[in-house]
Amino acid sequence: MCVKRASGAAALSLACLGLGLAGTSAVDFLEQINRQVHPLLETARIAPDPDHTPQIKVPRIVEMANEVMVTVNVPLHGDENHYIRRLALVDENSMVQVKYIATFSPQVQPVQVITFIKMAKDSRLKAIAECSLHGKWVGVSEPVRVGIGGCGFGQEPSRKLAGEVLRVRFEEEGPGIKLRALFRHPMIPGYMLNEQGRAFKSSEPFFLERMRLHHQGKVLAEFELSPGLSENPQIALWLPRLDSEPVQLEAINTDQQRFSLSARMPR
Repeated sequence: MCVKRASGAAALSLACLGLGLAGTSAVDFLEQINRQVHPLLETARIAPDPDHTPQIKVPRIVEMANEVMVTVNVPLHGDENHYIRRLALVDENSMVQVKYIATFSPQVQPVQVITFIKMAKDSRLKAIAECSLHGKWVGVSEPVRVGIGGCGFGQEPSRKLAGEVLRVRFEEEGPGIKLRALFRHPMIPGYMLNEQGRAFKSSEPFFLERMRLHHQGKVLAEFELSPGLSENPQIALWLPRLDSEPVQLEAINTDQQRFSLSARMPR
């Protein structure tokens, strides 16, 4: 694994989420993330479709909601012209509503993503899948009952990253491989709630903004991340079996530190 700073055009950022972190208040920061919910859901079809509607698997009861495992599947088996090119996960009852926005190449079919998120209270999660030919489709989870919420609070983070920040595991899964990226990194939005339940800035945000997966010089998948993911996030996705060339992962945080790793799939 290597760590370096990104600058200029090479720097990755949450441009799709419209985040400009410098000089923003906690409320402005949250609004910049959460204002993306309406555009994501706008024009999305709610009628169920066997190929395009995202299927969400999440526990029905969560005692401590600071690390909730969520699996999203989109069944479509298409071709290089017909595929799911974007997937987003949203919880409108959390302080940080947009959890991630992922973009895929046609090679990644069917789409399956597993993450761990923070939730604030009882909710139904929504996943929005965008097809290259047929627009957007929304899937809604069963109700999730939350005991103690895990979203909406944040302590002053340590920016000292010790040990390996990024690791990768591969798991056999049917005709393909599940790639699991494991990070040792805070996901701190930099705000806290006062006694009146209003957000105030407690520190500078410090979280992973983006993860990108390459193979043979082509981007297979790219994840735009938010501090709505759990601490030390895990991101898993299904991939077809690729050739012997290694896959490369890159990630960047809000301090513009980049982390990279190269790994070969099992044969």
